[in-house]
Amino acid sequence: MGRSAYICKSEKCYSDAKIKKKLQKALKTIFEPDFFDIFKKEIESYDYYSNKEYN
Repeated sequence: MGRSAYICKSEKCYSDAKIKKKLQKALKTIFEPDFFDIFKKEIESYDYYSNKEYN
């Protein structure tokens, strides 16, 4: 059985310590220290490409 969680693209959703803790609990895992740095870069690149597509 897989696990998933919705994470909004707002920086607060992936930088707030309480939200990080809740996300780890919901997914029943512990993230590596650099996970959120990588995640932030992914979100930023997604925003860049999705905005560029319509301009």
